[in-house]
Amino acid sequence: MDDAREVPNAAERLSGGARERILVVGDRVRIERDERRYPPRGSWPRWRGKVGTVAEINDAGLGAVEYGVIFGAVSYRPNGSMLDSRVWFLRHELTKKG
Repeated sequence: MDDAREVPNAAERLSGGARERILVVGDRVRIERDERRYPPRGSWPRWRGKVGTVAEINDAGLGAVEYGVIFGAVSYRPNGSMLDSRVWFLRHELTKKG
């Protein structure tokens, strides 16, 4: 049994596959998704095409990793945490810039 083929490494699990790059806090991202596969509805059209900064990553360990994105200027509290409110997206809705 070849464990390397059977079990993906942590980087592949977090990114959804070997070809996707992992997002980390501070990365600049563009909000995009395949709208043929995931039709636009609800508040989605409001965020389409916007650029923001990943501020928080919520990984509950159940498979779905959510990314908290801040739009506009990022401000910090004295303890170093980000002050602004976040909008939450799944990995397939984000494209890393740069």
